[in-house]
Amino acid sequence: MPSNKDLNVFLCVENVDNCDILLHQLGNGEVFGPNQNLRLVLQGFEQNQLEGLGWDVQDCAFPLISGVTTCTTFADSGLNPGAIMVLLSDRMSNGDNQKKSVLNSNSSLSNQDGDHQRFKNVLGLIQYTKSLTTAFDGCSVDNTPIVILGDLANTAASLLSSHVSPSFGASQMIALDGTEAILGETKSTSSKGHMSKAVRFCHALRQWWNGQQAHPDKKTRLGTRFIDNKQLRAKGNSTGYFFSAPVEFSGPAAFSARLDCDIDLSHVAKIKAETDAAHALVAKLGEFQQKQEQSSPCQFAHL
Repeated sequence: MPSNKDLNVFLCVENVDNCDILLHQLGNGEVFGPNQNLRLVLQGFEQNQLEGLGWDVQDCAFPLISGVTTCTTFADSGLNPGAIMVLLSDRMSNGDNQKKSVLNSNSSLSNQDGDHQRFKNVLGLIQYTKSLTTAFDGCSVDNTPIVILGDLANTAASLLSSHVSPSFGASQMIALDGTEAILGETKSTSSKGHMSKAVRFCHALRQWWNGQQAHPDKKTRLGTRFIDNKQLRAKGNSTGYFFSAPVEFSGPAAFSARLDCDIDLSHVAKIKAETDAAHALVAKLGEFQQKQEQSSPCQFAHL
C-alpha cells in the first residue's frame, strides 16, 4: 500500500524496553516499505516512559518517520489510525511452547512453579488487554488493520476482539506469536532465535502489507480468526479463535488460508485450550468484581 501521504501507525507498547528492534525496522521501511512515510503514534499507560521513548525515536532521525506522538487513548492523538500494532511483553522463555498449555481447560493452578508462572503470564495478558480496550474508546477502527505481536498473541487477539468488536472481519486482525514458526522455519530453528522475534514479525508483516509472498517455496503463517459455529449458535458469541495457519496473499493486507497445507491439530488443540481458559478466567474475574461491588454498600449500611 505505498503512498505519498503519511501513514498513521499506532503502536501500542506494553513494555517500552521491548520495542527497540521493531522501531528500527519500522523507521527503515522494513514493514510498510521504503517509500512510505510514517506518522508514529505511541500508545501506552506510563506516559513518562512513553514520552522518553518518543524522544529516543526522534533522536534517531529515521528518514521515514515524519513525526512522533504519544497518547493514552487513540482519540487523544487527534489522528485516524491507518494501521494499529500491539506489541506484547515477552512472557515465554524458549521452549515454553513445547511444554504443556499455559492453562489447563478449567483454569486450575497447581503448586508447581512452572504452572504458577504460566498462570501469572495469562493473568497479566488479560489485565493488559482489558486496559487496552480503553485506548479504542471514541475511535472508529472498523476498517483499520490490527496486528497483535508477541508471546500469546493468538490468545490476546481473541480477548481483544471480544472486548472491542466481535464483528471484526476475518482478515482485519491478525496475530503473530513469537513462540511459533512464522516464516517457514522448523520449530527447532525458530526456538533457537536465529532471527529475532521482531525481525521475523516484520518480514511476515511486509509480505502481508504488500500482498506478496517473499519466498513462494516457504509457507508464511499468520494468526487468523476462525469462528466456532457451535459456540456462535449456542451463545451468540462470534469472537472466535486465532490459530497460526499458512496463508496465501491475494492483495495488500488481504489473504486466505492455504487449503493445500495440513493443519497441525496439536497446535489447534493447544491454542483452543489456552484461549478457552483465558476467557473463563475473564468471566471469573468479572464475577468476583461484581460480587465485590454488590457487597461494598452493605459493609457500611450500619454507619
